[in-house]
Amino acid sequence: MNLLLVDDEPLIRKNLISSVDWQKHDIQIVGEAGDGIEALAKIEELRPDMVIMDVHMPRMDGIQVAEMIKDSPYKPSIIFLSGIREFEYAQKALLFEAECYLLKPIKSDELCEMVEKVKNKIWREKYRDEYSNRLKRQIAENLDVLREQFLNRWIRNEMDAGALAEKFAFFGMDLPSDAYVLALIDVEQLQDANRSEEERQMLKYTISDLARKVTSHQPDRILFVTYEEQLALLLTGDHTDSGTVTDTCTSIMNTLSDVLDIRVTIGVSRLVRNPGQLPTCFKEAREALNHRFFRNGSSILHISDIRVKQEGLPEIVIHYENLAISLKQGNTDLISTALADIFVQIREQPSLGYDYVITVALRIASSFLSVIHELGYTQEEVFNDGPNPYIELLGQKHIADLQRSVETVSETIAAFINGKKSHKNAKTIQKAKDYIESQLSNSELTLKLVSEEVAMSYTYFSHLFKQLTNESFSDYVNKARTKKAKELLESSELRVFEVAFAVGFKDPYYFSQCFKTMYGLAPTEYKKKHSNREGGEL
Repeated sequence: MNLLLVDDEPLIRKNLISSVDWQKHDIQIVGEAGDGIEALAKIEELRPDMVIMDVHMPRMDGIQVAEMIKDSPYKPSIIFLSGIREFEYAQKALLFEAECYLLKPIKSDELCEMVEKVKNKIWREKYRDEYSNRLKRQIAENLDVLREQFLNRWIRNEMDAGALAEKFAFFGMDLPSDAYVLALIDVEQLQDANRSEEERQMLKYTISDLARKVTSHQPDRILFVTYEEQLALLLTGDHTDSGTVTDTCTSIMNTLSDVLDIRVTIGVSRLVRNPGQLPTCFKEAREALNHRFFRNGSSILHISDIRVKQEGLPEIVIHYENLAISLKQGNTDLISTALADIFVQIREQPSLGYDYVITVALRIASSFLSVIHELGYTQEEVFNDGPNPYIELLGQKHIADLQRSVETVSETIAAFINGKKSHKNAKTIQKAKDYIESQLSNSELTLKLVSEEVAMSYTYFSHLFKQLTNESFSDYVNKARTKKAKELLESSELRVFEVAFAVGFKDPYYFSQCFKTMYGLAPTEYKKKHSNREGGEL
């Protein structure tokens, strides 16, 4: 920190220099002056942070110097010295914002205390000024971002006219006061997860730039990007009549669609007269956008044209329990037909509204998911690491995509249940096979007996057994008995009729027929041939 000493007596200046350890106080004496005129020149040249100056000096006194520099942009802090105890001088010194008024002879400790106090004040002011200037620069550099944040808050929260006027003045904007219409411009491609962040930002900038060019003839329009990455267009004053609003939105839609080959949907609010009602406009524009899934291609949706579902309008009759039962039974064809019929009815009644349709879709999904829990499984088992079906449904913007999402939920659950059933049925049939193997000698082994053993109805077991083994129950048992008989003929001394009875055949003649059909030889021939072969080997 730099210090200038001003006194008409050289000895006093010398004593001031020697009586204080200025280096210890981090202060450098950059110059001296012997009168007020010389002091002014030194202040102009050296621009010191602090001046210790005598009041009474020739040609120009200290009070006059303070008066002349009081409006200077680099005005230093002044500590006055005087040998005269006069209230008038002290009063004038304070008038020109002097830091203090010390009487000669000066005590070094008193001077040091005052210098330290003034130095700290200078540092505080410097820091405050630097911080303030830095903050002002940052605000100027980020004014567009701050403006966009304010506009996003405005359309979400009610503000009184006074607060809005102050905000508009800060951002250098004129606040219209007679009419407001808000349009939200939604571009599907901005939500495309396959696009890189760089591509998304470039597309967003291009969309904003094109919309600004289209509306450049409307200087009082306000255009900004919302937190949801939709483009908000606020039309005011003379540009809020329905014809102008439609023309403006059509120009934007056509330009974006033609130049960028993208689908554009614009939701338009009603006209309001109070700027504090912009949150209502925002809700209406968003509600209008929600109806885009009833449309194909780019479109403009005015909230005033959308008949939102009211009490008393006919609802679609949906038998949610029947859908769940069909899914539980694996009747996917019936489910597919029922869902197609439901969505045909929805398309025919757009007046049902977005919220109603989404609720229907969620209820259908809920009825499907209830089947999972009834069967003792969890949602995580069925969908693995896939998206939550409810979140998936809520994210759909078009009725076709919504229908497909509901169908996907049913198909995923059906595939899971069928897979589990297949595994369970395979285990059941294997259990039946094991039981049959253990009961081959039982001539009373019947389909009914085995179905009871595996706890399954006679008819369903018969159907399932044939489905999974590709042969009837009786054919399977006869083959198993014949195979077992072959083993006994090869390994035992039993006669043929004894073998037949041992494997459960009641009629030896029938056994002989079955054996010959399967192995090409009668049991007696097979036994004789097998015995001869063994004898030859011995």
